[in-house]
Amino acid sequence: MTERLKAALDGNCASKDDLETLNRTQHMQGIWIAAKASVSWKSQWRRFAGRARGNIEYVHPADLAAVARSGFDSFAAKPAHVETLVAMFTASPAKGFAAGKEISLGAVPVEYASEEHCDACNGRKRVRCTNCVWGQVTCTGCYGSGTYHSSGRTSPCGVCNGSGKRGCVTCGTLQTVACQPCGQTGIFTTIHTGHIHADVVYEVHTPAGQDESWTKALTKSGHAWLAEAGFVSPPHVSRHAGGVGVGWDVKVPVLGQKFRIKGKEYQARYVGRTDRMWRLPHFLDDLMNQGSYILKNAKAADAFSLSRNVRVLDAIRSVVLHRNRPDEVLAASFENAVSVSFIEGVRRTLESKRDAIARSTIRSVWSYAAVALTTGALVALASGQIRMLLASFNPNQHQPDAAAGAALVGGLFLAASLGITWLLAGLAGRSAVRTVLETDAERLPSQGRTPIFAAAGSLAVYAACAYLLVGGSPNSAVASVSRPAPAAAARPAPAPPPIPFDSIPHVKPPTVPWVR
Repeated sequence: MTERLKAALDGNCASKDDLETLNRTQHMQGIWIAAKASVSWKSQWRRFAGRARGNIEYVHPADLAAVARSGFDSFAAKPAHVETLVAMFTASPAKGFAAGKEISLGAVPVEYASEEHCDACNGRKRVRCTNCVWGQVTCTGCYGSGTYHSSGRTSPCGVCNGSGKRGCVTCGTLQTVACQPCGQTGIFTTIHTGHIHADVVYEVHTPAGQDESWTKALTKSGHAWLAEAGFVSPPHVSRHAGGVGVGWDVKVPVLGQKFRIKGKEYQARYVGRTDRMWRLPHFLDDLMNQGSYILKNAKAADAFSLSRNVRVLDAIRSVVLHRNRPDEVLAASFENAVSVSFIEGVRRTLESKRDAIARSTIRSVWSYAAVALTTGALVALASGQIRMLLASFNPNQHQPDAAAGAALVGGLFLAASLGITWLLAGLAGRSAVRTVLETDAERLPSQGRTPIFAAAGSLAVYAACAYLLVGGSPNSAVASVSRPAPAAAARPAPAPPPIPFDSIPHVKPPTVPWVR
């Protein structure tokens, strides 16, 4: 443990020789962990049409629930379930400590069912047809009259041959149809299935002569991790009807060390066989407070140069310039002797100074690019280049439509160009950081609000100028195109010439002999 503290201290405004060990303490904290498992069962029932398949035991419907309960109880009481639990708990301390609140022991191999006749068909599989009477329905051709009237004549109906009735199409004159509720099986089956499981309850106790506060602290977040942290005794097993009890005696090493660094005393505690850090003061914060204050007041280039001399600060510098790592991971690499809040504060300081180096370059890129792109888009729109490009794809497009479409396409091209500018400005800012700090920085600096203001200004200027160049909004242009031209005044049609009736020959109709 001392060597780990010295490794975390060395190079962080102190050397490993500055650590002076005052005293060490060590004791074994005893904890008793007990698991109690009781076997029980759960059942489910379902009702469906037809017969069941499988290992089924059929009983009378009135006795189904009682028989199923008795069968599940007898199967759950078998000693094989208790032996299965014993094997699981005693396999290893890790498995025994983390068995969970419920352990599945499989399904009951026998299912209990009862069959009942369908209420709709009473087991006959067919029901009476409701669309007919004795297999006959009223004829739709004569509406039951048996005759057909046409041209003043009465004749027998050709559909029912004068009977006024015809065979039922629904049942085919059988007078019955298939029963739908039971699927033409005639029965309904109710089946009960069972599943065996064990309910597990863990209890943690403090043996006599041990510190109760340490037991609560070590098991506050659970006891499963103690299987690897402590020395676990062989399990104590007690079998009983319908369950099993298992207990373990766990000895957890607790190491304490009191040390002094540059006149200030600290105390650290480690627990477990692997010296897991339990409580360690953030002594690196005290040693580097002065260094963090100097970084805040130093110039950007000087701050990055000074951070090279301290290991923790140099690691934070590497995160800011090269790769992103969580603050918690960075603190763990120094035995958590430095707090996450300290790392976060230094990281933000270095990020702000990195962005300050790239800020002037980024602003220059945006100022020139925004003006150049906006001017170029407006020149292209005014010269008709975009309109000509659209006309080449659609020669039949009206002129006002082409103007509005050209303005829209120009705006889209401008927005896409501004997006590319964001990437180029970030690369230019990173290049400035590399030049000033003389390092191969990989992360792009933050551009702040400069891209937002530049893009909004460019799009606003383009929209206003495009409105003036097009001569109105696209809606008004489209409306002017779609509005039909006023129709010319209709002239009265000339009157038709008179028909010369004298020139039409007179034709005598033919004589029909049987008409008088």
